Amino acid sequence: MSVRLMSMVFDMDMPDMSLDKKTNVSGSSLKFVLLSLADHANDQGESSYPSMTTLSYKTNLSRSTCINGVNVLKKYGFVKVVGSSKWKSNIYWINIKKIKEYERKDDGPATGLVQPQDQDGPATGLVQPQDQDGPATGLKPSLHPFKNSEVNLGEPTRVPCDDDGLEIPQKPPKKRRVTSNPQSKTPAIMAFRLLTGKYPKAINYQDIIDAIGDEPDEAKLAACYKEWCGRGYNPASIKWA
Repeated sequence: MSVRLMSMVFDMDMPDMSLDKKTNVSGSSLKFVLLSLADHANDQGESSYPSMTTLSYKTNLSRSTCINGVNVLKKYGFVKVVGSSKWKSNIYWINIKKIKEYERKDDGPATGLVQPQDQDGPATGLVQPQDQDGPATGLKPSLHPFKNSEVNLGEPTRVPCDDDGLEIPQKPPKKRRVTSNPQSKTPAIMAFRLLTGKYPKAINYQDIIDAIGDEPDEAKLAACYKEWCGRGYNPASIKWA
């Protein structure tokens, strides 16, 4: 397979050509057939010997169209049969010079490309800087310059600055103090935590204190909790106390 040769065929401006007065082959069909032959050749256009069945499969054209296409390419000098392969298919030589004669020549600049600005008017597709006569077209600048790798995805961040434009250092936010419930240190709650491995919900503190008292009997509590869990009740419940 010659990618170089296939690229040259792609760049061809292939016209419709006739084999005889009754047979005419479209340029697109000829280009498909020649492209398939190039797919089997080397960079010199040699050693291409696909069968007509293979050409028909690759081009999605009928076998008769492929035969007519090859005959037209032979007639106008694009290809030449130089032998026969061991599979009984023709060996083709592709005329690279002939392909170059039909290379597509563009009369003007390629479409879709952005042209540089000239003196007669602004460039197409380019964002113009702001001038004295009117606002800039295209993107609007951010209200403040970016810092490091900061990306402005929405509203710009307003940074407090002094008269010289220097950023004013900000005090870090105060950490929120978490006040502990004084009831968590009572003997009843500490005994509950020792048995269950965790504190109960603060809303249940007073109920547990009332049930266990200020002098909890740890052995009795342990026996009650063990029996509660042994019956399959919820160990997180406070009803066992």
